[in-house]
Amino acid sequence: VPLSKEDRPKTAFSTQNNHYQFTVLPQGITNGPASFQRVINHILGPTRWKYALAYIDDVIIYSKTFEKHLIHLNEICQTLRQARFRLNPDKCEIARTQTDYLGHRIQHGEIRPSHANISGLLNTTLPQTPDEACKFVKAAEYYRKFIPNFSQIGERLRKF
Repeated sequence: VPLSKEDRPKTAFSTQNNHYQFTVLPQGITNGPASFQRVINHILGPTRWKYALAYIDDVIIYSKTFEKHLIHLNEICQTLRQARFRLNPDKCEIARTQTDYLGHRIQHGEIRPSHANISGLLNTTLPQTPDEACKFVKAAEYYRKFIPNFSQIGERLRKF
């Protein structure tokens, strides 16, 4: 994502021999993720929530039929190409009936917690200190929508 000329000095840094400033949005900058999210949301435009979503650089395209998916995939790829974004083929999953996305398994119109993340929670040793109990509750909160009565269960652990 290109930086405007007036914003480049905000990214400046010096070495022993030179002074540099980024011309594109660098990784790790404080407001970088929010700025990038705004850019990708703008690029996806009217397709967003219709058949494409993005979280930072993870774009998901969903369709009811394979034929529609090919159309949607082509449109999103063209849109990203016009915006001068490049895709990494090694990270692309195309025409999948199931996928893991942001810690969730999406399959047959259902969203569930991903098995790997749930296994990590289930295999956690029992908390022995209030700090460990708090960390466990915070990790489990990500999946609270899948856990009936989570707030009551979590409250008991918070009082640990």
